[in-house]
This record gives sequence, structure tokens and C-alpha cells, in this order.
Amino acid sequence: MQTLKKIEFQLTSACNVRCIYCINDDGQKTKDLPQEVIASIIQALKPQKISFTGGDPLIRLETLLSCISIAKANGCVVQVNTNLELADEKVIRALVDAGLNILHVTFDTLKPKVYTQIRQTKPELLNKVIANLAYAANATTLTVIPEIVPLKLNVRELPEIYNFVSQIGVDGLEIQALILGGRATSELAPLRLELVEQVMEVAQMIGSNEPYLELWCFSCTEFPELFGLQNVRYAPCNCGRELAYIGCDGTIFACNFFYQQKAGNIFEPKTKEPWQNLRDIWQTHPTFQKIRQGCFGEKLCQFAHEKAGCGF
Repeated sequence: MQTLKKIEFQLTSACNVRCIYCINDDGQKTKDLPQEVIASIIQALKPQKISFTGGDPLIRLETLLSCISIAKANGCVVQVNTNLELADEKVIRALVDAGLNILHVTFDTLKPKVYTQIRQTKPELLNKVIANLAYAANATTLTVIPEIVPLKLNVRELPEIYNFVSQIGVDGLEIQALILGGRATSELAPLRLELVEQVMEVAQMIGSNEPYLELWCFSCTEFPELFGLQNVRYAPCNCGRELAYIGCDGTIFACNFFYQQKAGNIFEPKTKEPWQNLRDIWQTHPTFQKIRQGCFGEKLCQFAHEKAGCGF
């Protein structure tokens, strides 16, 4: 039986920014996942890792802090995904005190003008995000991981961003491939060759004591040059194999990027507890079963399976 090791909760659909590449195009209506439901799932299933995302989970800070404490008390590694605009030193310290392990931060540019273009927010807020990122990396025990999504607007900043985050002491930098859907369209995508060149340049910058570089959701068939690079990690695709994503309305997905394939809802049937519905859907729903067979019927290439490249 496949073990559900990781659960990602969309704590809220509300967000303080409106990133042009966001997969969660939820509109203006805010939806929140109830704290008591999150707590019951964590306490019943006790997965190895819990992640909280949004929107931005800092919008529901008190609920987030309570959920982090519950997850920590049940032996989970806890991660928060945030744009960090709503944080300050006090908020970051509260996250640490609640038991947070990993702070995962969207960080796409060092240029205020580009920041505004991507985030649809005030350019001066970039300085606040940088200050928060530096404080978390230097003044706490958190594992701090910024993530960049390469676009036409920022792809040439990759080496500069890697150099900058290295200087402020983060643990690693993740490069997340642009996933089409929500607000993200192909018009935002960088030129393939330009992206490859920039990633290769960053890979050459990495020394023994430098932050790691990790690629997420890159296809080994579309970007074969990026696989096998020295000093580069390839994130394992846990979608539906170890991971389940719970949307703010209770919808279950194999991961948040797999939004086209709904695998049921934790609130249905009403005769069972949400954690029971999640457990049963995880074990028996065709979406999860097909993923575990590989690529929705397409055989996973050996390299993707062994090296953790994208299997889709």
C-alpha cells in the first residue's frame, strides 16, 4: 500500500499579491480551510511532512501558527510557502517558536520594476522581502529556501539572484519550471535556449560551501541539457506517489500543479470524517493509481525515475 508521506494544505485562497504566473487563479472570493479539519487530518494520519500554502498562509497567521504547532506535536516536518511580504522579524520569530522547520519563499527578481510587473504590487515591498529573507536566513534556525520561476522578465537574473542569496546565507535556491494554467500563459515563458544557458551559468558558480541549486518540474525530454549537470539537484516528483494536496475547499489533488485532475473531496461522503475520506481516496482513486503506474499510461523513462526528473 502506497504511504501518504506528505500533505500540502491550501490554508486560504486569499493573497496579498497577484503574481502573473500563479497557478491558483481563484478570483476575488476568499476560501479558507478550517483549522479543526486540518488538525484532525494531521492527528489521524501523521504524515512525515506538512506544508502550508495559499494564496499566502500568512494572511491567516494565528491559524497558521496553531496548525504548525499541531503538526510539530505530531512529529511532522513543517514547511510554509509564502511571498514573505506580510512578514517582519516578529512574525518570523513566531513561526520559529511555533515549530516551523522550512521557510519556502517565492523570490523572482532583484529589480523593483520587475517585482511590480510580476507581483502586481508596490516596488518598495521588494526591500521588505529581502530584509525578511536575510533575517530568516541569518537570525533563525530555519531552513530557508527561495524559489524563482524563470520568465521572459527575469530569466537573465538567475546568476545574479543565485549570487545574492548565497551572500545572505540561504540553504538553497530552487528553480521552478513555469507551469501553464491559472494566470500563467506560454507568453510568459523564456526562450528555451536562454533558460538553459542561464541555469548552466549558475551551475558553474556553485562551490562546495555554496547553497544548493535544485530544479523542479523540468522535463528531461524538453531540457535534456539540464540533467546530469554537476552540482545540480533534481527534485523528486512526489505528485500522487507520496504527496496529496488539499485545496481550501477540500478538493483533493495529486499536487497543486495537477489542478485538472480532481480526485474527490475530504468532505465527501459526509458519513465519514475528512481524514477517512482523504485516506480512502489516496488509496483507491483512479487518479492516484494511474500516477503510480507512471505518467497516466505513458511509461516513465528510466532516467526520470532514477534521477527524479519530471515524470509527466
